[in-house]
Amino acid sequence: MSNLCVINPSTGSISFGIVPKIKVLGLICEQAEIHLFKGRHWGPHSGLGMKHIWTEH
Repeated sequence: MSNLCVINPSTGSISFGIVPKIKVLGLICEQAEIHLFKGRHWGPHSGLGMKHIWTEH
């Protein structure tokens, strides 16, 4: 699997957006950037990253 980050063609950076800080049921998830890596597609409903998203979804 490739861990190389994909460059966002709209911005030229590795960020594809931001997930906001979430507080729910006493848990806190801090704000974080969305990074997409090249990844790999193994088959139906199996894979990670850009290759899987492009092939499966």
